[in-house]
Amino acid sequence: MLGVIPHFSKTQLLNPSQEVLDPFTPQVIVRNTPRSPISESYRMLQANLKFLSSDKALKAVTVTSSLPQEGKSTVSANLAAVIAQRGSKVLLIDADLHKPVQHRIWDLSNEVGLSNMLVNQVNLGDAIKPVIETLDVLTSGVVPPNPAVLLDSQRMASLINHVASRYDFVIIDTPSLNVAADAPILGKMTDGVLLVSRPGVVDSGSAAFAFWSSLVRLFWAWWLMA
Repeated sequence: MLGVIPHFSKTQLLNPSQEVLDPFTPQVIVRNTPRSPISESYRMLQANLKFLSSDKALKAVTVTSSLPQEGKSTVSANLAAVIAQRGSKVLLIDADLHKPVQHRIWDLSNEVGLSNMLVNQVNLGDAIKPVIETLDVLTSGVVPPNPAVLLDSQRMASLINHVASRYDFVIIDTPSLNVAADAPILGKMTDGVLLVSRPGVVDSGSAAFAFWSSLVRLFWAWWLMA
């Protein structure tokens, strides 16, 4: 297990300004309340990722979960933000072309994004959006009729290779494993997969079965309990 993002009660989540935090509300906690216990958990996760691979630096990570509502998109956003806060140039890609939420988390327009790039409607420079210093977001764009066709393509693989050469770190938010096969597809194009599992939503046995039955032999796997 790579890390734990704690789930505190509302009274435990009171910060000095008396703002109540919910770790599963789509918001960037590490940006809004950097001194909270949850923010520190994300910093520990970032440190664990940094030292996970001793032979080469990780450049791109796919994030998924067994089921919806486990917090994978919130984890993706906060992990991207905490890495950027350390001075790294980060790109967060919303590759959940079924039910994208990164544009809502960051309060961004989603008229153009990843899907538009993959059908040659826009270029990367027109699609990415800066959100904080050294962090850019590529939203999903228009939801296509068949996301797997766009994602399982040479153009997507080329895009990942291109942005990995331009950014220090790339995080790709993908659909849950029970929704689509997109995470295994993109996992083959990245350095590893971060599986987010939320207790109470899915038990660890079910999460492990879904993960290994879909992803074994394809790439390195890391476990995060949110």
